[in-house]
Amino acid sequence: MRRRSNALLLIAFGSLFAAIAASACGSDEPGGASGADASIDHETVHAEAGSQEAQPHDAKRDAVEDVTRGRGRDAESDGARDAESDADASPRCIPLAADAAVVEYAVAAPDGGQEGGSQPFEIVRGPDGNMWFTDLAAQDIVRASPTGVMERFAIPTANSAPSGIAVGPDGAVWFAETGSGKIARVEADGGIEEFAIPPLSDGGTSGPFDLTAGPDGNLWVTLLDANSIARVTTAGQVTEFPLPPDAGSDLSPYVIVAAPDGNLWFTSFARGVVSRITPDGVVSFFPASERSFGITVGPDGALWFAMQGKIGRITPVASPTVTEFSVTGFGGAGIVAGPDCESVYADDFLGNRIRRFVPPLTDAGPDADLVFTDFDLPTPNSNPQSIARGPEGSIWFGEIGSGKVGFLR
Repeated sequence: MRRRSNALLLIAFGSLFAAIAASACGSDEPGGASGADASIDHETVHAEAGSQEAQPHDAKRDAVEDVTRGRGRDAESDGARDAESDADASPRCIPLAADAAVVEYAVAAPDGGQEGGSQPFEIVRGPDGNMWFTDLAAQDIVRASPTGVMERFAIPTANSAPSGIAVGPDGAVWFAETGSGKIARVEADGGIEEFAIPPLSDGGTSGPFDLTAGPDGNLWVTLLDANSIARVTTAGQVTEFPLPPDAGSDLSPYVIVAAPDGNLWFTSFARGVVSRITPDGVVSFFPASERSFGITVGPDGALWFAMQGKIGRITPVASPTVTEFSVTGFGGAGIVAGPDCESVYADDFLGNRIRRFVPPLTDAGPDADLVFTDFDLPTPNSNPQSIARGPEGSIWFGEIGSGKVGFLR
């Protein structure tokens, strides 16, 4: 019997996510403003700052969690390739502006259809200074300029279900095709070259879901359905590392990031655990109380990750332990280090906002609180699902519920 595909279940329900999340939040607000081509039509609003927490939601939140967690990941390659770096290659710290505001661009459907026909799933800053994202609804790759001008690139394989996207070790944009069992590189002219990941023994896709540039010059890919991590050269040679059963079977490795300790760290869609894999393929597991989703290297050198109702922290040292911070009503998938060299940003699809906090200066206990500055999104039920650093100190995010991308300037 073919093994149940966690990855394809996650992708297949993407089109239903906005309605379910809206129901979970109990919102009775009208939908967002309609528009034609979002390349030129945009909205700007000032954020409502403060430390206000989202209120608890009803049991339907569990349905949201089980249907899909969307995407969230760090633009981890930016630090090395940031065009805004100083001459000594150290990143420039850009503080949060006092009048920080949210800007949104609607993403037109590929056939010129109405607003909302797209589902921005995962977003990253490309080496060209533009933002690149996977469109779950259209199954395209989209490049968006900082002013909202967008260009689509069709993926050669049908039903590819594009998910994670990152800048690879070669400086090109790469993405995962969960539906087709491939990863792919986008050339500067928009051409796409695909590389197959070996399928499961029963012929099903291994579920490549997220990827990142590793310290060894290779790509590292989470294989959600194969319960494995793959190391892939930029020429497409694949080495697979099945996860040992130490933390239980079917971990469903989710989001992966390169850390300062020279290893790769990844979260788990199926179990309460955060894991480390060395470039040689040695895996270690560290328990958490909830399933984990997006993960990033914070300004303090620790790894910060999103969970249901919590944000976690783990320090990449010899014997790391997880510290968890309860965040009432939080439902986030994406998390990224801020451009100011002191903060972390997370999307919150349940609260329909972007949240910012400054990590504690020292290891905090379980009763410690994180203090948030919140930036409400102007479009109701937009369901932000991914987040990344952009040019000029901006924070970009995808709105899978509204078919928009936006940024905090």
